[in-house]
Amino acid sequence: MKIAKLLGGVVLVLLALCAQAWGGEQAPVADVEVFKALLKSIDDGKGPGPIPQPSASGKITIEASQCLGITYELQRKDTAMLCLEGCPEHGANAWDVIQVDHSGHGSNYCSRASMKMINSYYGGSLSQDRITYAMLIENTGSNKRDLPPEYHLWHKHNSGNEALPWALGFAWGDWSRFTRVGVRPTYAQIKAWINAGRPVQTFVPGHSTVIDGWWEDGGVDRVHLLDPWCVWDGNESHAGMGWRDYNGAYMNTIVEADVCPTLAQVTSPRSDEATVAADSDADGIVDFDEIVRFGTNHLSGDTDGDGVPDKKEIRSYIFDDAGNHNLIERIGDIWVCKTKVDHGPCGYVYNPEATGVPWANLPGGWVCPSCGNAKAGFEQTLGPCLPYTPWDLNWGILDLVNANADCDGDGLRKEVDPDNDNDGALDGEEDKNGNGIYEPGLGETDPFDRNSYRFDNPYVLRASQDLMAASDIVVKKNMYVHGDLYCNGSKAVVRTKDYGRRMVFVDGSAESYHFDRGQSRLHNGAVIIHLDPVFLQTVVIGARYPPLIRLMPTADCEGLYVSRWAATHFTVKESGRGKSNATFNWEVAAKRAGHARRRLEAFEAGE
Repeated sequence: MKIAKLLGGVVLVLLALCAQAWGGEQAPVADVEVFKALLKSIDDGKGPGPIPQPSASGKITIEASQCLGITYELQRKDTAMLCLEGCPEHGANAWDVIQVDHSGHGSNYCSRASMKMINSYYGGSLSQDRITYAMLIENTGSNKRDLPPEYHLWHKHNSGNEALPWALGFAWGDWSRFTRVGVRPTYAQIKAWINAGRPVQTFVPGHSTVIDGWWEDGGVDRVHLLDPWCVWDGNESHAGMGWRDYNGAYMNTIVEADVCPTLAQVTSPRSDEATVAADSDADGIVDFDEIVRFGTNHLSGDTDGDGVPDKKEIRSYIFDDAGNHNLIERIGDIWVCKTKVDHGPCGYVYNPEATGVPWANLPGGWVCPSCGNAKAGFEQTLGPCLPYTPWDLNWGILDLVNANADCDGDGLRKEVDPDNDNDGALDGEEDKNGNGIYEPGLGETDPFDRNSYRFDNPYVLRASQDLMAASDIVVKKNMYVHGDLYCNGSKAVVRTKDYGRRMVFVDGSAESYHFDRGQSRLHNGAVIIHLDPVFLQTVVIGARYPPLIRLMPTADCEGLYVSRWAATHFTVKESGRGKSNATFNWEVAAKRAGHARRRLEAFEAGE
């Protein structure tokens, strides 16, 4: 008879040693009871695992069982990756923390938690949030791969288990090592798979769990169910993790299962990158978010150098002053029944716009039309879509977040745009204390409103709107323009020593560029040019806005070309695999930060 395994893969060696010491003879009943109590305590409240039973003669009998000992995981947001889709700013279920339970962000993370548990069995270490990002953005079959950061963590949304092959180190969609069963498996099949070391991901309508053990408990066919929703309460009709009667009411609702490979078949299970947990600049944004999602500098707390930290800039277009998601009211007052029914939340949606009755005006005795539970079981959500629809997203709220993140439409999100509203003032000049909150009582102006900034320097000439004049205006000192400067005539006059003042002309361009120039020398046919960090904070360089680079040799060589470029540097090589040390001049043109999208705009000011 096999020696039983308990949760965590603990083999009951102690029993074997004692049985050997007793030589197979009758054990004292008191000793058997001690063993039973010990085993129950080891099980840690997760159900009465396989327990040695005394026979009628008083001898110990070990029940037939097998358990793979997979570590249990509750479905939840389990990293500090930023959620922009609906979490509050503060509290146990905040947008930037590992959350304490499934009541917040992870209320529909069951499949992701199941995949995390299975991944850990093979030696991997994936988080549920990282699995979510992979499913949505890295999945080669996803139609949402170009979505911005506010769509990345699937706040409170269902998903399938399409990331399971990927989590175990295989290609997306490669199910060749799995056994996919479109019906409820038999108990004999469950036993055979577990005995082969193959965990089983099972599905009931709207919910996912994992089976990692079986136990023939005195005529009751039990399975060890890892249910990420909660611990089992003992009612066979309810969801929950523990040793469950496979023929009970809940387990009979299984509709399909995916049987995982053997241990020998999984050689490279995936784990989170170190950047998922690291925060190199200690700014409260993990490196993965900065490098992969937001495009901010993971070594600088203020990527755009505007005086407002990156995380505060992100929070400014997500939350109100109190830390509530500030776009909920702009979407609508949508309420969802979260009362647990059978294997998951009810999910009934109450939409006051459809009924004409605000939520607050519903009578105290009103109940959910679907499950009959009281108003207390409802939770305000983000609408307008049904939050429990698989593969769905809160498009309304997310589109508003996206628009808020780039309010001037220049293609730069606030965290990388030094002048968010394009009013000529740095965001740090408007948000003076850099906390991401608009506080007019402190003399601040609104970095989301280009008309709110006012000049506060003692200029002789001051104007808060367009300035028009029918004759000359002479300015004998500096003039500062917080906005655009339009000119129909010459833009510059220079004074020469011998020829007086002369008019010169500035090159016009269909788009707004800044230039930097320099000289360099090849070293054995190649050199890397590092751009000035100050210059880099005045421009935007990336795949959407590549730099324009011109090379001008000042010594004999085979020719020059740019072999590669990045956001901070570019590499120059000699043509024909030359190895000279030729000198050359270079020029870089890059789109001006805050104006990258502007091109030949119509001029509508007065004549």
